[in-house]
Amino acid sequence: MNNYQKEYEEFLNNYKSGVTGAEEIGKQIARWGQYYAEVNSHFAEMETVYKKTLANISQTNDGAKPITSSKAVTLAEATDDFANYIKAKRDKENIDREIDTLTSLQVGIMKEFGHSSNI
Repeated sequence: MNNYQKEYEEFLNNYKSGVTGAEEIGKQIARWGQYYAEVNSHFAEMETVYKKTLANISQTNDGAKPITSSKAVTLAEATDDFANYIKAKRDKENIDREIDTLTSLQVGIMKEFGHSSNI
């Protein structure tokens, strides 16, 4: 489990116990924005490494003739570079979803607070 996943789990536990307000969620969103920037940079690096691996494999020969592009992709997807690329992609997607979730939660809490203050 990544640090951001542990932090999100801790945040959810705090939320369930009722100690989380809209301001805390806003701080969490800001932290997650930083995580997103870091993970997005890492994703770009891993994508570049994977594409270089694919390009190197594509330039090899399969016997006397050049390797087909589909075979090159299959071989490249069997490398650690591809596994690292997929992991970085999933991390980026997870953080993006969690930011969306936090934002929705914050809006919901603010609306709830707005309704309760009108009572």
